[in-house]
Amino acid sequence: MSAPVPLPARSGVVGGGRMGAGIAHALLLAGSEVVLVEADASAAPAARQRVVDAVRRSAERGALDGAVDDVVARLEVATAADALTGCGLVVEAVPEDVELKARVFTAVEAAVGDDAVIASNTSSLPITRLAGALRRPDRALGLHFFNPVPASLLVEVVVGRPPTRRWSSGPPAGWPRSERRRSSSATPRASPAAGWGWRWAWRRSGWWRRASPRPRTSTPP
Repeated sequence: MSAPVPLPARSGVVGGGRMGAGIAHALLLAGSEVVLVEADASAAPAARQRVVDAVRRSAERGALDGAVDDVVARLEVATAADALTGCGLVVEAVPEDVELKARVFTAVEAAVGDDAVIASNTSSLPITRLAGALRRPDRALGLHFFNPVPASLLVEVVVGRPPTRRWSSGPPAGWPRSERRRSSSATPRASPAAGWGWRWAWRRSGWWRRASPRPRTSTPP
């Protein structure tokens, strides 16, 4: 297990649809400033509203630390990858098109620093292939959030094959968790996922390795 790595103070999400807005929501609840990048100015207002509405629902469930306005103040919605400058983590959540995701990876890498992690929310495309679009493939990671994001009990973490030195000892701890924090008796399990490399999942209170099938998510109380 790797040493705990705090969530970056500034994080980014590319794609403001249902999943992208949910990821932005989760990052906001975890305390990060969030830059949400949408395709164009016509789509940006709706993306922002999805996140704001989700934050308000969290407040209604008693799952929000602080006022809604204070949390939303940490959200920036943009239409260009340049806005991601300074982000330590960027998660792309655009449609499942390998060429589109590769272009997003390339644009993100040009905007962020050398130490930033570039992640994909893909559920079906090989992370190794997407990482090939980067000058530094070792910074790539799969972060597969489950829907609905804030209510899900886990995040699947996918490491390319072969695992790079950066991720070979496991994924970073301390990154976004569910609103529902409960104890868990889950113990680590190891199994290679054919064609993918290793997969980890954050399940309630600990990391465990898994292949398939994917666990089911739950709905908020």
